[in-house]
Amino acid sequence: MKNFLALILVYVMVIACMPVKAFAINNYTSYNPNDAVTYADTYWISYNTAYPNNGNHDCANFVSQCLVAGGLTQTSDWYVRDIKVLGVHIRWEQSDAWAGALALAAYMSDNFTYHNPTVNAYLGYVGTYQSSDTYYLSRLHPGDVILYKWPSSSYHVAIITASSWLEGSLITQHSNDRHDVCYNYKHNGQYILSHNDALQTEFWQHSMSVF
Repeated sequence: MKNFLALILVYVMVIACMPVKAFAINNYTSYNPNDAVTYADTYWISYNTAYPNNGNHDCANFVSQCLVAGGLTQTSDWYVRDIKVLGVHIRWEQSDAWAGALALAAYMSDNFTYHNPTVNAYLGYVGTYQSSDTYYLSRLHPGDVILYKWPSSSYHVAIITASSWLEGSLITQHSNDRHDVCYNYKHNGQYILSHNDALQTEFWQHSMSVF
């Protein structure tokens, strides 16, 4: 009996010492996509001074802010910190997962998103856009995040802020600042990215809700 109790005690100690994974803090049930969209609508061009402004590389920083507004909690791997000395701002400290497009998408996929292969998936090439948008409308929902890969092998992220049969799936983003434009930047001449390479741009969806 003593040996059994000792084993139980060791097991409890081991569990207590294990690091807490991000998904233990954040999951799709703690995320309110409407709040994330409201934040994006508010700060897409009027930047929130409570966060850093990363200039021409602000897309992931902006999406991360939207996710926090939606209810996700910063973690030891996904964070932004205001470094101060005697109450005076010195600099911003941002993790790769907070400020990097690909790193953010990978971190969300591992920790935050609803793990369902039918809604968390590679969507193909932007150039395969169909005018009816039926396929994508069944998958893309406000509050979801899209990762773009340009032919130059650089990456970009944006948040979906509207989805309707009339307008299609619309995104909001920083760098370049855009609000409620079609996720396919070749559509109706509305270019959401700084590169005119729609036919070669790949994208992935990271679903934040259960559908």
